[in-house]
Amino acid sequence: MVRLAVETGAGLPKRVALCIGAIDVHAEARASNESASVRRRASLVFMISSIWGFANAPPI
Repeated sequence: MVRLAVETGAGLPKRVALCIGAIDVHAEARASNESASVRRRASLVFMISSIWGFANAPPI
């Protein structure tokens, strides 16, 4: 469901979609049996995307 929302856009702002996509990649890497370097890379992408997305998010 999350992946579908990110791939189609689903009317979400681009920043929100980027954050959701990063979380999805991070969760997928943790759930799979990938190597430690892949998990580290996914964690780094997750952190950078989260910081960028929340820093640039409009005020609520």
